[in-house]
Amino acid sequence: MGAPWVGRFAPTSEIQLTNHSGRVGAVDALNWVTKVASAVKADVPYQVWSYSDGGSIAHVIGTLRGVRKYIRADIPLIFVFDGEFSSSVRQMTDPERSTEDTPYPQNEFFRESMAKTLDALDIPFVKEYPFDGEAGAAMLNREGYADFVLSDDWDALLYGAEIQIRGFTGQGPEELINRRALEAETEFSRRDLIDIAILVGTDYNDGLQNVSAESAMDALEMYGSLEAVYDRVNDRMPEIIYDLRDLYLDPPSFDGANLPILTDPPTPTPKLDTIESLLTEYEVPPQLIEQELSHLERALAHSKSNKTCRRGDK
Repeated sequence: MGAPWVGRFAPTSEIQLTNHSGRVGAVDALNWVTKVASAVKADVPYQVWSYSDGGSIAHVIGTLRGVRKYIRADIPLIFVFDGEFSSSVRQMTDPERSTEDTPYPQNEFFRESMAKTLDALDIPFVKEYPFDGEAGAAMLNREGYADFVLSDDWDALLYGAEIQIRGFTGQGPEELINRRALEAETEFSRRDLIDIAILVGTDYNDGLQNVSAESAMDALEMYGSLEAVYDRVNDRMPEIIYDLRDLYLDPPSFDGANLPILTDPPTPTPKLDTIESLLTEYEVPPQLIEQELSHLERALAHSKSNKTCRRGDK
């Protein structure tokens, strides 16, 4: 669900990734997987992305394809996966919500295959951030470990991402959103925008009935606080909303986490032999394996050429 209404107010600008070479992107991993796997399923026959021992491997093929442009642009990535805490919060705020309602099945095969794929690409990852992946990516950006967040979920901005890039798995162009520009455009602070999201509804609460973002903004401006809006509509604000607001304002920090992956992450550098073995293990047809390896080789060659040109310009 995220906060799609934010997109109606956020100023966006088209960018070229090659203009951001050397900058680090924090990836909302499940959002990435959902996008790239859907693209593979639309483009590749079922027999190719289905795997006899584990269901779908569309996320593996999709990740190999999606990462190419970041190799070409020389952009290091850090993937952040949701942890179990997200399910706990979802059930705590609304017991009727299913803890299995995730955008992609996070079973043992999925986690293992993604870990193998990212290792083969030399991409560091946070295996289980103790909340939403987009919140973890936002914290990497807020705390200076990453220069921007790669996610199509607008609530990354509510979690505090300074810079968000959307459309990051397609052919481009990508869209850049600056949170400060969003706050200036709406004349609401991040805390206010979080309160508006709570009134409209988030991944963790259903909000007030028949309340749009525009009416929530009007109500917050008129009555001055989230609590006052709830009082005005004679609807008791659940105590858990205070905890939810705090989680949006201050997701778990990476400071002091002592994670080596946060220090100077490398540009993705595929280990082609390892990738070939992995795709063979997952029963991908040899012709497609050769094709995927060829594309990765070209991306690597492009990256090396760009680095040589940049050194020559200095």
